[in-house]
Amino acid sequence: MTVFCGADNLALESFLMGAKGWVCVAANIFPKHMSRLFELTCRENNIEKARALYSELLPLLNFLEETGKFTHLAKAGLEILGRKAGPPRRPLIPADEKEKQELKHIIEKISLVEL
Repeated sequence: MTVFCGADNLALESFLMGAKGWVCVAANIFPKHMSRLFELTCRENNIEKARALYSELLPLLNFLEETGKFTHLAKAGLEILGRKAGPPRRPLIPADEKEKQELKHIIEKISLVEL
């Protein structure tokens, strides 16, 4: 049986236990960072670098999982990065201003992370 990780904030742990892939909402916002985490862990077996990257990504991954507002925040994140994403479809509502501000702060930090 092939196992995929289904929780953004359990990716590293799942990869280390043998997961072969990842259903990742955060990849909508930072595709290169999330791909790099997979490559470091599953292809290059560079656990030290994977842990370092993962620790930088965890604030975003935890924020997504804790709020459960995956679509709302993915679209807001894309807008923060200047990519048109539009509002989530009803019955979902856009992220509120407090969530957008927290997300913006997280995105600014991750944007500085070198791959």
